[in-house]
Amino acid sequence: MIVPILLVLNKKDHFYCVENKIDSLKAFEGLTYQEKKVKINSCLENYQSIQEHLLKKASLCTVVPISINNLEETLVEFFFSC
Repeated sequence: MIVPILLVLNKKDHFYCVENKIDSLKAFEGLTYQEKKVKINSCLENYQSIQEHLLKKASLCTVVPISINNLEETLVEFFFSC
């Protein structure tokens, strides 16, 4: 059995993920706080627009919101939505 799922993040969690990723990349080490903020906002807008597009096309998928702070909440949400 194949269960198509779409994992989604709210904007706040997306921001934290992008911020942590950019902070860990060596290519962004020399940037000022303002420059990093511009990069983070740009990436966040891109990821959010991709997610919105996928949500529009997700009629056959089970949409599961991810909680980055609580794995159990995410798993419960997934199992009750299937």
